[in-house]
Amino acid sequence: MTEPTIPDEARAASATIIEKGCGWGLAVGVAAIAVIIYMTNPSDQDRERAAASASEKQKTIAASQPTELDLQRMEVQNKEKIDQLKADVKTLAERDYEGRLIFWKQIVLLAPKNKAYADEARNAAAEVAQHTYENPADGASVEAIRPRKEGFGNVLVVDLTIRNDSLSNLKDFIIACESKGNSGTAIDVNRRSIYDVVNARSSRSFRDINMGLIDNQVSSTDCRVEGASIG
Repeated sequence: MTEPTIPDEARAASATIIEKGCGWGLAVGVAAIAVIIYMTNPSDQDRERAAASASEKQKTIAASQPTELDLQRMEVQNKEKIDQLKADVKTLAERDYEGRLIFWKQIVLLAPKNKAYADEARNAAAEVAQHTYENPADGASVEAIRPRKEGFGNVLVVDLTIRNDSLSNLKDFIIACESKGNSGTAIDVNRRSIYDVVNARSSRSFRDINMGLIDNQVSSTDCRVEGASIG
């Protein structure tokens, strides 16, 4: 089979198209590079515009911030609300740590320049943190105890009050009572569980808890909370 013959005119036209095509491609590439260079290397005017815009934003932010005089006026304007909240704080229970923190936070919002109020809020926050326990039993304690011997003098029965200082209700207390002789030597340790609930920041008394047998030489008994769960 013989190859087709391409006329010289056609060859010349094809070469022209290829040359033009290469020229266009090169031109497009050069233009793209120029755009990238321009975008990554802004002119002095662009830099000046950006700096002016940032300066205006800073001025706007600064203008929106209240001045020290504004804060002082705010406290004067809110005096009646502040006095009411301060009176309400005094009505809270001694162990209402969270409630005290909420009130002082509200007062600080009404008088943000008052250092004494800020100190009260910090103290309240520290008190809440102090009564947040990783181990629930650490928030409970035996507040009062009345031990006695019953049976034939060898059964320990106690009345006790459990205090819950934590911010959560507690339940299922493990009570350990250590009994000593006249010499001060520990003779017995008796444990019992109280399957009941003591609410957060409160105390509750339990009577006639049979702690089990003890040595008849026991002369004193002290009890503690060894375990508890979140109620």
